[in-house]
Amino acid sequence: MDPEKIVFRKVRNMSETLSAANVFIRQNIVLLTKGIGIIAMPFFLTGLVGYYVVLAVVIGASSNFSQGFEAMGISYLFSVLVMLGAVVLLAVIYELLILYIKRPDYGQITVKELAGQVYRNIGIYLSTTFFLYVLLVVAIFALALALAAGMAMVFGLADLTPVLGVLGSIVLLMLLTYPFVALSFIYIVRLVERKGFIASVKRCFELISGNWLSTLWLYTITLFISFSITGLIPTFITGGAIFLIDMFSWDEALFLIPVLGLLYTIVAVIVNVVAMVVIALRYFSIVEQNEGIGLIRKIDLIGSFTTNPTAGS
Repeated sequence: MDPEKIVFRKVRNMSETLSAANVFIRQNIVLLTKGIGIIAMPFFLTGLVGYYVVLAVVIGASSNFSQGFEAMGISYLFSVLVMLGAVVLLAVIYELLILYIKRPDYGQITVKELAGQVYRNIGIYLSTTFFLYVLLVVAIFALALALAAGMAMVFGLADLTPVLGVLGSIVLLMLLTYPFVALSFIYIVRLVERKGFIASVKRCFELISGNWLSTLWLYTITLFISFSITGLIPTFITGGAIFLIDMFSWDEALFLIPVLGLLYTIVAVIVNVVAMVVIALRYFSIVEQNEGIGLIRKIDLIGSFTTNPTAGS
């Protein structure tokens, strides 16, 4: 018998959210590992190994500009594969989460079923990522113009330049974190509510209104806990790699570049799994808090199973 399922449509505070994320990951650790390893990791491994091998070639051929330049051109192809792997990783996590919510026998979900859902909805993830990238480029361009105008004003007030610089940095950080926190819901909104990109962006900002600071704090704590646990391993490995590089010549230690790259990717995958589950739990918590959809569905279910009084008379 499967352990009791996590109820996603539920209002949770920070500690309850982190606890629920931990339980969900433990309940699905085998399927998560297989799904990520079989569906997402081939893109990561091909892209990363290729990228770091090219990087090693570039470093080894630093005296040959032409060869190094050609190798860097090839590296962009491998970078695209890594980015595709990251999108597929998101799809694996969220599609498993949706299957978990829908299936009462979540322990019977197979990798084949999960892969089918990922490939069926991969267009949503790819299009969302593309439009997010476009939105980011536009935002950076607008931000650059605003900074240029701000710098012109600052230089016009030479006596207040340090103070204005500090205040400007704080304001800029706040401006960046607000859309970052809001748009963290974009994938789950598009998947669950089946909205278009623009409508999903509006929905994200609606949800985060009044919940931004608590959500930002939740994300900060989540990343801190994740990195404090998983970050210890690559730290020790990197220290050992530096020691080996000091012992041997750099050329003999080039093989460590793809090894370290793969190690940090594994850490990033683990952190992403935790972060995506927390984001989903936070999304459902805010929706339930604002709209009570879970309660409405329970009422509908009760009504659907209530015997019609006139039928028995």
